[in-house]
Amino acid sequence: IVNLGSQTLIDRMLDYWQPWAYVLALLYLLMGLVFAAAILSKKTLYPRWMFLLSPLGVVILSTIIVAILPASQTGLKSFLTVTGLNLPTLIFYIATAGVLLNHDEIDMSI
Repeated sequence: IVNLGSQTLIDRMLDYWQPWAYVLALLYLLMGLVFAAAILSKKTLYPRWMFLLSPLGVVILSTIIVAILPASQTGLKSFLTVTGLNLPTLIFYIATAGVLLNHDEIDMSI
């Protein structure tokens, strides 16, 4: 649709997809708040520093980084912007695996 350059088609597509994008962003925010509250409450196996690597923490940090980066860093800015919600989730799950593998009380054997 974008390659065709038809503004009418682009507007129709936005009318359809934009509400879903808002719903997705709201659900992602709610999920991030639940994870952050669980981590900061100390009722989980996560140490408190894991908040920085939680999806909400990484989104906040990457937003700050994008705002601070000079205009010449368009590649990094674009990467952080495009990976928006996926990169924070990946970082969180990798950090989760590391925390769980290093925790003595958990048996990770199958």
